[in-house]
Amino acid sequence: MKANKYTRLIFLLLIYSVANLFNVSYADSPVTIYTPRGSVVSDVYSQTEFAQATITQLNYDFDQEYPNATRIEDASRTYNCHAYAWHVSEGGAKVWIGVNSSTSEDIYWTDGSYESISANVATKVSYTGNHSAITTSTVGIFISKWGSYPLAQHSANYVPSGYGSPNVYYVKLQMEMDF
Repeated sequence: MKANKYTRLIFLLLIYSVANLFNVSYADSPVTIYTPRGSVVSDVYSQTEFAQATITQLNYDFDQEYPNATRIEDASRTYNCHAYAWHVSEGGAKVWIGVNSSTSEDIYWTDGSYESISANVATKVSYTGNHSAITTSTVGIFISKWGSYPLAQHSANYVPSGYGSPNVYYVKLQMEMDF
């Protein structure tokens, strides 16, 4: 199993090296997005997509490493979990929220756009370990983007170890906005 992970790492490093050899840029472009209350979300970038070979490899890796999650969309460099949960799932463009910060998405609830609520009526969740997801009609089943890995449906506690504990903060859109 370890040799497999090293092989994948070498494969991805090779792809990045070839891209750099041919001056393919994966440069990020800052963009401005807003919460439902109109607050600016900090540290948001538009990013170019991976090469198809990288997407295929990341999809394969995901399928092998996380057999109890269901892939909904292919792996992508263009958006992350925070962007999916707070922006893309609401009709926004694919962006990456929090390139340089682990708290950029906090503005969605600190500005009052979302309110804390019980699990059975929540629409979004924020993991204590820097991960965001949306709820489904089944309590405890979420949809989230796993970094550059695919968008997935999964149980609350079935996420990569780097996302922390399954302790989540449940929220929903504030019904009465006082704009």
